[in-house]
Amino acid sequence: MLKTLMGLSAASAVLAASVAVQALTVTNNDATSHALTVDEGDDQETAMIEPNATKSDFCASGCTISMKGGQIMKVTGADKLVIENGQIKKM
Repeated sequence: MLKTLMGLSAASAVLAASVAVQALTVTNNDATSHALTVDEGDDQETAMIEPNATKSDFCASGCTISMKGGQIMKVTGADKLVIENGQIKKM
C-alpha cells in the first residue's frame, strides 16, 4: 500500500510539473531599456525591459505588444521575442 501511494505521489508531481503555464519571453539585447505596451484585452500595462535582460512573467494567454515607434505584434504565451537595434522580432 505504501509503495502504491508513493508511486501515485511521484506520478502526480511529474504531471503537475509538465502542466506549467507558459508566458511570453522577451530578451533585450540592446544597451538601453525599452518600454513595451502589453494589451491583454481589458488590461493594458507597460513592461520595462532593461538592457541585456530577459522578462518572462506576462502575457500567458496571448496579447498585443507595441513598442515606441509604432511597432505592433500579436503574440502568444509560447512566443519568444528579442529586441535588437530598437526593433522587436520573434526568435
